[in-house]
Amino acid sequence: MRTSSGIWSGTLCLGLGFILATGPALGGDAAKGQGVYAKKCKACHSTKAEEHKMGPSLSGIFGNKAGATSFKKYRGLKGTDIVWNEANLDKFLADPRKFIGKKSGMKSRLKGAENRADVIAFLKTLK
Repeated sequence: MRTSSGIWSGTLCLGLGFILATGPALGGDAAKGQGVYAKKCKACHSTKAEEHKMGPSLSGIFGNKAGATSFKKYRGLKGTDIVWNEANLDKFLADPRKFIGKKSGMKSRLKGAENRADVIAFLKTLK
């Protein structure tokens, strides 16, 4: 009995650990994220491929390597092996300067785990 109880506890801990490790981006709402993008991101970032504004286009960002853009002003993460996944995007949006480790052109943080999860869900829809 004690062994099966230990296995159950270990499995439960692993499951909870996975949920916590994947962060709040699980279950984000893309429609809400589009609204947050319109209010917080649209002034500086386009969603159309190769249409850059003050910041790089966000088209096709999800799943791609950070810094892989034709946006000439972008230097922050060029040459790194970071891929824009849910966890990395959540950390970056929460505090760009802390994530990059140096000065970032993106000065504002996106507050609220739910807002970030929604924006990430929206970014996933951009091709």
